[in-house]
Amino acid sequence: MAAFLLYPLNPFTLALQLMFPVLFFGSLACMLSTLIRSGNGTAVVMILASILMFVVGNLEGTRNTFWDVFMNHFSVPYHIHPLIWETVVVKSRIFLLSASVVWIMISSLSLQKSEKFIG
Repeated sequence: MAAFLLYPLNPFTLALQLMFPVLFFGSLACMLSTLIRSGNGTAVVMILASILMFVVGNLEGTRNTFWDVFMNHFSVPYHIHPLIWETVVVKSRIFLLSASVVWIMISSLSLQKSEKFIG
């Protein structure tokens, strides 16, 4: 499959690296939907949050750091050593995974408070 692509890469590695931002934004949307309780309101807030994260990620101080949500794992900057780049990528993935877990826990608590169980 990589022979047909313009840039030789493993599609499974690409899918694995793509799952971290997808999980991050999915759990953020889940948390916001349980707090806002409106689908349209959650969509507007998610669009604004995505644009804000994109703008902050493209600022000079936060570009190619582990705070950049939209960081491309496959493009190593020329001024950063590849070993340091791998450390930044691992830190970024740990940051995204831990934030996702925290937001899923917050949404679970919010759902637990909103649902009144009889028992």
